Amino acid sequence: MKKYFLGSIVVIGLLIHQNLRAEEASKDLGKGVSNDAKDSADKFQEHKAMSLKNVDERIESLNKMKTCLSSATKKEELKSCRETHRGSMEAMKMEHLDHHMERMKERRAKMDEKIKELEAKKKDSK
Repeated sequence: MKKYFLGSIVVIGLLIHQNLRAEEASKDLGKGVSNDAKDSADKFQEHKAMSLKNVDERIESLNKMKTCLSSATKKEELKSCRETHRGSMEAMKMEHLDHHMERMKERRAKMDEKIKELEAKKKDSK
C-alpha cells in the first residue's frame, strides 16, 4: 500500500513539474513570436523601401537612356547611349550584390552566435 502511495506521489510530482516547464516554455515562445513578428515587420519595411529605391533608380536610368536616344542623330551616339545605360545598370547591380553580401555576413554572424549559445547550453546540461 505504501509502495502505491509513494509511486502516485512521484507521478503527481512529475506531472506538476512537466506542467510548469510547459508553461515556462510557452511564455518564452510567446515572447519570441512577438519579437520575431516585430523584426519581420521591420525587415519587410526595409526590404520594401530598398525595392522601391531600386525601381526608381532603374526608371531614372531608363529615362536618361530614352532622352539620350531621342537626341541621338548618329549610330555612334545610339551606341554611346546604350553603353552609358549598361554601365549605370552594372553599377546598380554591383551595389545590390554588395548589399546582399553584407546581409549574408550579418546572417552568418547571427547563426554563429546561435551555434555558440546552443553549444554552451549543451555543455551546461552535461
